[in-house]
Amino acid sequence: MWKLKRLMTEIKVEADKCGFDIRLIGELLKFTPKKVYTHLMLELEEVNKEVYTQLDEQPSFQNYIVIYQHRNSELTTKYKGKTVSKKWVLGFLQTHAIEAKKISENYDPPPKREIVDYSKIAVRAYIHREVCNACGKPIDFCICGR
Repeated sequence: MWKLKRLMTEIKVEADKCGFDIRLIGELLKFTPKKVYTHLMLELEEVNKEVYTQLDEQPSFQNYIVIYQHRNSELTTKYKGKTVSKKWVLGFLQTHAIEAKKISENYDPPPKREIVDYSKIAVRAYIHREVCNACGKPIDFCICGR
């Protein structure tokens, strides 16, 4: 996870220039157009892979940043699990800067919901009705005729 945090701090300024918001949520680094958190452009994760060299008997573990989710499902199936570098991520941001800025400009946030003050709503008084002993329904709706 330290590689994701480091990548986030290193590219934050460039991402801001390109119109992207970067957020680290759980163990995923998410890239979205500014203030449009529902439109995911790229999602990265950090994985720990075993690396064997010819001289080593024991594997050494190295952390890599890989693509978890791309802009659409077709690209995700094609590139999921591929390792990426800081240079690749910066290239992605610069390539999709115009698209991200357009999405941010054209985004209409949903209207804010009105907060209802339930203390001002009148409570309907309880009306006592006689209940049929046989069926348990109010006398007005009783079908058993008692």
